[in-house]
Amino acid sequence: MARNDPQFNLRIPAELKQRIEAQAERYGISTTAAIVGALDEQFPAIITTEDVFALLRAVEDFQRKHPERPMPYDVYRSLADWLHHREMELDLPRTPAKGHMLK
Repeated sequence: MARNDPQFNLRIPAELKQRIEAQAERYGISTTAAIVGALDEQFPAIITTEDVFALLRAVEDFQRKHPERPMPYDVYRSLADWLHHREMELDLPRTPAKGHMLK
């Protein structure tokens, strides 16, 4: 983390502080890194639909440039499932199609 990252002052119980320090020492990291790591796991970054479509476009660009290295169908299916959970639909075939590209 950079010195210009925002600071967040927090009061915590002494026992929790000791557990954080012990874990940081065990992994050879700072207490700040241990806390940030735990918070990052608890509060993951939000992936937007736009992020997923950008990823799909990048995958397609890769496919066009490297047709000899087809992308596994389950990558497309996983992204479509994610979008479906967001109440969106992505037009994908029910079975893998050789060289399938998203439209």
